[in-house]
Amino acid sequence: MKWLQNKNLICPICEEGQLIPNVCTEQTRYKEKTLTVDYESSTCSNCGSEIVTPIQAQSSTYFG
Repeated sequence: MKWLQNKNLICPICEEGQLIPNVCTEQTRYKEKTLTVDYESSTCSNCGSEIVTPIQAQSSTYFG
């Protein structure tokens, strides 16, 4: 999450809170296979909205 270091990104939803980076892991199962996705997202410190910025979306990791 280097791109968020030393940057005060403002929430695009409420335009007041700062975006706080998170790392999430989700698993899903399809046709007897498990897919694990690690992705970065951000949560607004004011309104609680969760978003994935374009830069965070590019850094997602998929394991099949």
